[in-house]
Amino acid sequence: MTRPSEIGIYIFKEDDGLDRRERLLRAAELYCGRRVPGAVGQGEAGKSCLRELLYMEKTPLGKPYFPKAKELHFSISHSGAYWVCAFAPGEVGVDIQEHTMNRSETRQEATARFAKM
Repeated sequence: MTRPSEIGIYIFKEDDGLDRRERLLRAAELYCGRRVPGAVGQGEAGKSCLRELLYMEKTPLGKPYFPKAKELHFSISHSGAYWVCAFAPGEVGVDIQEHTMNRSETRQEATARFAKM
């Protein structure tokens, strides 16, 4: 079972100028650097080496994965202005949902709907 201390959650703003692939690689670098001291903090050479390890492919259904780091599991979610990714050494899932009001509901009705989620 994956312990909470083994999970890394990384949040990015959708308007940060990065594409989804770049966000995923940056989050992976942060997670791997956290788990392997010095892996990211070795300047550009260290980042280049880590990027090589984290070479990405996609399954036939389009889910990205790291064939050279199969033990690296992750889940991605995005909603509204945010993109989030969770990494772990085992299966992991993350989901975010931007709370918005429907045109026909009051703030009180929207709050009640959010509370049910």
